[in-house]
Amino acid sequence: MNDLLVSFLVFALILGGAVVGMAFRPLLSEHHLHSDSRDVVKLTASLIGRLTALVLGLLIASAKSTFDQKTSQVRQLTATNDARRSLQSRATRAFTDGAQIRLQLFARTGGSIPVPFLIIVVFWLGAIFASVTLYARANLVVMASLCVCALSLLARFFWFWSWIIRSRV
Repeated sequence: MNDLLVSFLVFALILGGAVVGMAFRPLLSEHHLHSDSRDVVKLTASLIGRLTALVLGLLIASAKSTFDQKTSQVRQLTATNDARRSLQSRATRAFTDGAQIRLQLFARTGGSIPVPFLIIVVFWLGAIFASVTLYARANLVVMASLCVCALSLLARFFWFWSWIIRSRV
């Protein structure tokens, strides 16, 4: 799937979560708007936000450790030993050929991030936006701040998916 298309889809779904929260606000009775209810909603939104950050951080750490491991292996092959130096050109050629084949495989499959993972993370972010806007009145300032936040998430997702795909090639 195209990285930019995924990012715009994430933007639309997250902003849609905010709109859903605002749409349900007028339907809530007064006892649902009590401060205890607000605290529970804030707590659950905070928990989902931290869980999302943890999952994304672990995914980035995993991709980075894989990248570092491959870099270390290449450095070991290019050590100053005479026997290894003679193998360096063959190893470099084999590595390049393998990288090209791997790149072609990624191009055919359309990405390396599982779709269920993407759906879960986007659902969590949509739930956060829905819970945040559940108690907010719709006005220009609220909508502008939600759009800026959703656009920043769009940029982050675009960068993140592109980086993950590049680091796995």
